[in-house]
Amino acid sequence: MHIKRILTAIAIVIVLAGAIYGGPTVLAILAAIIGVMAVYEFFYMMGAANSYRPFNPICVWSMITCAVVIIGGNILPGRFVFGSLMISFLAGVAMALFFYNRAVNNVIGILKDHVFATFYITLPLALGISVVSEPNGIAWLFFLFLAVFASDIGAFY
Repeated sequence: MHIKRILTAIAIVIVLAGAIYGGPTVLAILAAIIGVMAVYEFFYMMGAANSYRPFNPICVWSMITCAVVIIGGNILPGRFVFGSLMISFLAGVAMALFFYNRAVNNVIGILKDHVFATFYITLPLALGISVVSEPNGIAWLFFLFLAVFASDIGAFY
């Protein structure tokens, strides 16, 4: 059981180090792929809990938003990230009202998941890329990952 975790950790560290040292564009593409998978997983869990399909138009829109904000935040740092999040929120409201006009509770529930996924998953990944471009940004990012990995290992044992 421990050998799988050790081998997975080694593989992830190698991929992550390559992406960080490959530059912000490579890191943005990796973060966008991870973000899209995380948004889908989040909607899968929320759909099971709230009795709706995980692969619905709001989920697809959240995945697109995640990729656009992360990759776009690499091209136009700063204003684009927050502008994209606001556009995503407004478009999510319109899509929720259009596709899920059955009950107000259902619209609000799915929209809540969209907003939460957009801010909880997308924003940290998009801002993590901008940390790399700062002075000593790579060291700070590795310190963050080291702290997260250490707390996960400590929680396991």
